[in-house]
Amino acid sequence: AGDQDKQTEMCTAMKALVLRAGMSAEVRDRILAAYRAMGSNVNVAVRSSATGEDGADASFAGMNATFTNICGEEQLIDAVQRCWASLFGPRVVTYRASRGFTADPAMAVVVQQMIASERSGVAFTADPTTDATDRVVVEGAFGQGEVVVSGSVEPDTYVVERDPLRLSTIRVGRQAFRLVRKPDRTQQSEDLTDD
Repeated sequence: AGDQDKQTEMCTAMKALVLRAGMSAEVRDRILAAYRAMGSNVNVAVRSSATGEDGADASFAGMNATFTNICGEEQLIDAVQRCWASLFGPRVVTYRASRGFTADPAMAVVVQQMIASERSGVAFTADPTTDATDRVVVEGAFGQGEVVVSGSVEPDTYVVERDPLRLSTIRVGRQAFRLVRKPDRTQQSEDLTDD
């Protein structure tokens, strides 16, 4: 327990250093220019994408921070910085160490306009468990896609073979709830029935 407490303390300190460092004016200006080009106060998802995140030998999916329903310039800049800081969360640091990753951690942050989706999903152009490129794996769920990315529900999974193009496997997951966007642009959880 003492080692775990020390690790948590060190990770908190590292995350604070990242947040205190902030971002350069050039990066901030580019982020805000791209955000403004989307329109006025557009709702966005701010998604982490760490190097080596998904592959046959590693999967960081759901470990680094992702923020949904972000609206406004200051919220956007804050969310990007918190994504970067999430590289130093205890779970991520432990996972990197267990996999022998010694390179400096790096992360891209993807900013995507959000819609009030009824169904969402993620498509992998290579099988994330085997790296096979002869198929596409699609995972889907009701509501906003964060439940798929975070692993908080068991998504439906579809495997599509590329040649010949055909749906080869369907596995229906268990989804007890979905996330939906409320009129005030925040999100809420709604329970789902077995049907």
